[in-house]
Amino acid sequence: GDIQPHDGAKADRYLRATEAAKNGDLEDLQLHVDAGVGFMDLPGPLLHFAAKMGHAACVAFLLSSRADTEECGLGIGGSLYGVRALGAAAFSGRVECVKLLLSARASINAMDPRGRTALWYCAFNCEHEGSFKGRCCYADTAASLVEAKADVNVASASGDWAGWM
Repeated sequence: GDIQPHDGAKADRYLRATEAAKNGDLEDLQLHVDAGVGFMDLPGPLLHFAAKMGHAACVAFLLSSRADTEECGLGIGGSLYGVRALGAAAFSGRVECVKLLLSARASINAMDPRGRTALWYCAFNCEHEGSFKGRCCYADTAASLVEAKADVNVASASGDWAGWM
């Protein structure tokens, strides 16, 4: 459930769990999840943060704790609005997290509200941000998505498509 403004202790636990997911602190993440922090409490899904940042051990733990691969980012705290964890991992080129999410049966062709898929996010970031901070194009991530039957012909609501890769 959502954190209510008057529930300071729960809010503090969730903020600590969020930081643990973002920073890859598996021990702290386990502590807070075991204490009852919900996966979709504000500001966004823990699985989404861990996948976007590439923390595979945290992703594996959250999946084993029954985190929902189909929950979407809420657009708060740096998450991508309406994007599932698979899209967040693909956007950041986190191939190990992509593979974990696919093995947990994440929907390969699920779309965000703008009609963008995980493959679209991978391709977009490869084209526009691929050299950001020294990272190269995410060919291994794209290959994992295509191997899992990502549809290269799906166009977003604005007409962009990932097939140009």
